[in-house]
Amino acid sequence: MRRLSILIVTVTIFALTACGGGGGRTGARLAPSDDAGQVSPVAPPVENELSREQELAKLEKLEAPEGVDLVLWNELKSALAALLPEKIVCTPPIGEGKTVTDLDFYRDEESAGWLAWSYQFEGDYNVDGAVNVDDLSAIAEHYGEVIGEENAWLASVDFSGDGVIDIADVTGIALNYGFELAGFTIISGGPGFIDWEYIGTVERSEAEALMGGVLLFSFAVEPEDWSDFGVIAHDTYGATGEMSNTLEYRQPRIISVDAPSGAIGDFYTASAVVEGEEPFTYDWVLTNGASPNRSSDPEPEVELVQQGMFSGHLAVSNRFDERRCDFNVTVGVPPVVASVEPLAAVRDTRTRFSAEVTGSSPLTYNWDFGTDAFPRRSSETQPDIEFDENGTHDCSLRVSNTYGEIRYDFEVSVGSPPEIVNITPAQGTRGESKRFFAEVLGSEPLSYSWTFSGVGDPPSSTNERPLVDLIWPGEHQCKLVVSNAYGDATRWFDFYIGEAPEIHEILWTTTIGNTVCYFFAGTTGDFPMTWTWTFDMFAPDPPIILEGIPCAIMLPGYTGVFNCQLEAVNAFGSDIFDFEYEITEVPEPPL
Repeated sequence: MRRLSILIVTVTIFALTACGGGGGRTGARLAPSDDAGQVSPVAPPVENELSREQELAKLEKLEAPEGVDLVLWNELKSALAALLPEKIVCTPPIGEGKTVTDLDFYRDEESAGWLAWSYQFEGDYNVDGAVNVDDLSAIAEHYGEVIGEENAWLASVDFSGDGVIDIADVTGIALNYGFELAGFTIISGGPGFIDWEYIGTVERSEAEALMGGVLLFSFAVEPEDWSDFGVIAHDTYGATGEMSNTLEYRQPRIISVDAPSGAIGDFYTASAVVEGEEPFTYDWVLTNGASPNRSSDPEPEVELVQQGMFSGHLAVSNRFDERRCDFNVTVGVPPVVASVEPLAAVRDTRTRFSAEVTGSSPLTYNWDFGTDAFPRRSSETQPDIEFDENGTHDCSLRVSNTYGEIRYDFEVSVGSPPEIVNITPAQGTRGESKRFFAEVLGSEPLSYSWTFSGVGDPPSSTNERPLVDLIWPGEHQCKLVVSNAYGDATRWFDFYIGEAPEIHEILWTTTIGNTVCYFFAGTTGDFPMTWTWTFDMFAPDPPIILEGIPCAIMLPGYTGVFNCQLEAVNAFGSDIFDFEYEITEVPEPPL
């Protein structure tokens, strides 16, 4: 869109040969008005005089239309020549009776906005947009015709208004000689034409022709806010005539709405502050909280009939547009407390309390948490409270508004969160079952969640002291989570599954008496491990007990089968292996 400044159209001079018979042309200048801060969209154009002699010469050469009597034709030309003024001006339509005075606004069936105006170009009998000698043909062609219903369009040629097309109508050409209409320029601005703009043009060819030579023009607009509109006639070279009447587009502005509120049974008069062009049409939608629940009165009186909060709206319209404002209808809703949370708090720790409350605003809160709380009382919506004693505390909340008050009693359980002090055992033997135990501080009841990843069966438990079958030897990382109403505690711990000793076989180095024999054992199990050997070979003397692997013993000097034993011991158990050992020979002593 091209913005117009104070001088919207500069003066432009064209050398013409086809404007009312020839001559120069001067465009109109749009200039400031007398009002400070405002701009007048147009000013009268500088007149541009045409050559009367050239126009007369053009008239002289003009041939009669086909079928027109030459005598009549010459009389008409003589009449026009006699009426032509000494000073002929080529200009857009200006002067009395040539300004648009019916600029208006309407919306079509699809609610689209349009500017609309009409124009009847006096003297332009052949409807070519210019008043000149060519318009004489229309009088000649219809000379003597009486205007009636069947030819009502000829009323635009009947300048004299006597109901007959005759020589008197030549005056219409003479009085308007030199005027040209190519179309209209549309301008818009804020109220008073502040910050106005050129917004478009409508050509004469786009107009709708009505009876009597009236042309109906229209231009689509959809203003966002209050605006002033005007249209200015222009010719083919951009020179402008005088501006039309100003259309003040003033759609409704809903400044404020006073919506119904109060208690059931109250009567209330709803109202709104509205600006814009009157008359306004009102449409109040007050929903089920009021009776009547809908009204077209500017200030409807309603009775509040149903408790609650209801969404309503007001639509205000005028001939330009419609505006809507949403509001709430509040009908006497006393407070209702649905719940308070939390209902558990940690001792000596600040806890924030809140309540689920419905009711009409404003709401007033009064909390009471008892003598063991700090602070004991609060009027805050969400107070922070600290209790210094464990146990159950009787508390209350009072909520009030204009329509009533409610007391809500509740109990707060105060205690300590869990603390895991110790977990036992730390190890066990593969194949056995171990019961786990945790030393825990904190308020009862406590819930337990054990995780024995890779230990055995079960892999997890919620028992306080779970019994677990130990299956997989090695180091395992386990976890215990203990919870109560005041929190939870997590502790990771290591648990080791070891293997008890197992003796698989016994080996020795000799079976010859009176020699040293070394005994070996094949064992498995966790270290450290101790080995104890018992050799019953010297009866009736006591058995020989030795420790370690390998074990060395001096064999007796006689043959026989002897009962022996090896015991292996580690942190996870022991194993005893009984075996028989035979001395098969005794060598002769050396000489």
